[in-house]
Amino acid sequence: MALLLHLTDLHLGAGGADKSTADEKVKVIPPHEMDTRLSDTVRLVERVIEKLKGDRLSSIVISGDITVGNKLDGYNRLNDFIGRLSPLLPAEKGAVIAVPGNHDVAWGTEASSVERYRNFKQFVRDDLKATTPFLDGVDTLQKGKVKLVGAKKAYFANKEHGYAVVPLNTSNYCGSNLLIEGVTQPDIELFLEQAKGLRNGEAIVRSLERLTRFDIARVSPDQISAFEISVKSARQELKDSTDSALIISTFHHNLAPVSRYEEIKAFETLTNLGRLQETFTDLGVKIALHGHKHQPMAYWDNRQIVGGKATEMLVLSGASVGGEGYSAEVPFQLIEVNRVDGGHDVQVHSAKDFIGDKPAFVRMGLIHGNWKKPVSATDRSTIIEADTFDKVHEAVRNLPLFEDGFNHPLNNVVTTIRDGNSVTKRVPIGYPKDVVDDPNTVDNWFDEIAGWWQTDLSELSSDLYFTHGTRIKRYRGIVNQLEHAADVLKSPDPRNGRAIITLIDPESDFRSGNNKKRGGWFPAFSMAQAYITNEDGKNKLNIVGFYRKQEMRYWWAVNIRELRLMVDMLARRVKASIGSITTVATIAIADGGKPRVAVPVLDRWYDKDKGKIAQLVLSAVNSSRLDQGNEADHEKLALWRAIIADLVPVELPDGAAVENVPLATKGLELAHELLKAFSEFESSPRLSALTECLARIQTECASIVQTVLQKNTSAAYEEYDRSRKLIAIQAQEARTVLQEIFHVN
Repeated sequence: MALLLHLTDLHLGAGGADKSTADEKVKVIPPHEMDTRLSDTVRLVERVIEKLKGDRLSSIVISGDITVGNKLDGYNRLNDFIGRLSPLLPAEKGAVIAVPGNHDVAWGTEASSVERYRNFKQFVRDDLKATTPFLDGVDTLQKGKVKLVGAKKAYFANKEHGYAVVPLNTSNYCGSNLLIEGVTQPDIELFLEQAKGLRNGEAIVRSLERLTRFDIARVSPDQISAFEISVKSARQELKDSTDSALIISTFHHNLAPVSRYEEIKAFETLTNLGRLQETFTDLGVKIALHGHKHQPMAYWDNRQIVGGKATEMLVLSGASVGGEGYSAEVPFQLIEVNRVDGGHDVQVHSAKDFIGDKPAFVRMGLIHGNWKKPVSATDRSTIIEADTFDKVHEAVRNLPLFEDGFNHPLNNVVTTIRDGNSVTKRVPIGYPKDVVDDPNTVDNWFDEIAGWWQTDLSELSSDLYFTHGTRIKRYRGIVNQLEHAADVLKSPDPRNGRAIITLIDPESDFRSGNNKKRGGWFPAFSMAQAYITNEDGKNKLNIVGFYRKQEMRYWWAVNIRELRLMVDMLARRVKASIGSITTVATIAIADGGKPRVAVPVLDRWYDKDKGKIAQLVLSAVNSSRLDQGNEADHEKLALWRAIIADLVPVELPDGAAVENVPLATKGLELAHELLKAFSEFESSPRLSALTECLARIQTECASIVQTVLQKNTSAAYEEYDRSRKLIAIQAQEARTVLQEIFHVN
């Protein structure tokens, strides 16, 4: 975990952080005994130090207004204040990041001048050694590189946690004098000096100075160029090739209102805000930290450009220590960054909530550069959309379903893969490998299991199993719904929405009073709909799968692969290219163990290629004929081990109903019969022992089948568990025998 401390608007010094927190109606207490805003904040920081128990912050971000009016006494207090944070200070050099605010530059000086930043550069960049932004007029751009005076780079990159903080200067024009055509600044100064001789001249001059000096928030063209270079350099340093790095920007001025209170002034917001937002969008900035308004606020900056990019950036406005609106409850905030596959999970804590172990007030996950907004039990829907199978899968894996303590389903979960061609025979990145005994075979398992579910004719018991393909291609034994959907899509009106495929038959599925509750009764995959869109003059075939209930850890990806197989067939018939693949799950869950609605490998082979079962048996027969001194066959042993492990039913929670368990039937029966036939003619005790193990496993599997078909209630749990344990014992014995057969010590 990385932890970032966000401070802003410290306003160190007299008239700022030195202000007393007491309601001092009578001045009788010595000033040095009074609590101040700064001392209150320091005490709160000390409580954070205690909470972390020796751990350090990963970064400290100060988003401007360190001082009151650029005064030296404020800057002089900065090192002392940072010193009080010493137990928390990051170990990495440059991990303190600071930007100038409108109070940290010399008003009345020219923009982009050395004089404007003299104090900030000396006390912050040179003395504190903080990471600071490109300072206009001090630093330069040379041949596409940022050249800083007194520093190496204008960003901080944390390689361990995969994030970078890139500061930006929005205060270059703060306190700028009005430019009047044909009138120089010396002319104005001479005029104001002479005006002091008028009656009430001092007041007039002060008013004129205010009227001709503006607090302008703006980002210069060179500043934007330096920022772009710094972000790209940070990504290179983080070796970010998949947009998985978390790019954080910090600057002083607000991008939008952060409270309901209006401020009536000239240049209330950044003059070139649109240009800056475009830069954030193009560079993939995901978090922006600012101050200026002294208001704690978190909001999403959503940008959807028609025909262009769509982005979401989390904007965090910080409170103030020494400015108006100070609150002892929220003088700073803590940002927790946890690296996950493909991105980051981010939580934002107020100081006291963090100390008190209360939930974060902002929670979201960043997946491959796409923000996933918070999801709670009261949310009505969750929508995930990205370009590829891998990216959507990463977002799915970071749903709250997979968090500890999140013990309820999500409703109306919609996922869309824009590029259906990205769905291939391999599992998506990050897919759990525990579905198979050998992780190296997971892609084969994935392709086989999806293909089996789309098989149009299964020889397995219809009372125990059915395939999606049977209901899709042989609905009621005769209707090929894929062909019908293709005909609809080729009709004169392909946009009539009638290319619908159903997997539910109310006449059989809605029956009551039937004691034989089939394992696949009332399929979770309920319906699919195909439709054509025209994109850039080309027809795209898209498909949507509807699920009454969908398991997201294991079976979402298999369902996606099934939809790809369906859309492939349709696309060939209607002569369209592959478009998007979408799933809609009314109820989404995440199983904690190996998937239960699987089909054992032997049964899949029985349906698809019985020759594989024969080859498996022959491998054991042939090896049993060889002398013990022969070379060990690790490859064939690994295959047998995977098959045997696949025969052991899953362990169910105590008292759970025996439902939809993966049970070997026809395939196991064929394997046993072949082994039995060979063992009758082979004088091999090891082969006979293996045959006996499979016979006992087959007997117990048949017992469980009867439990499923006739006693499918939670009361059958004990009988199921008894058979499961006996199968596990026989499986272990079979593994021992197989080691001898294949000559592995």
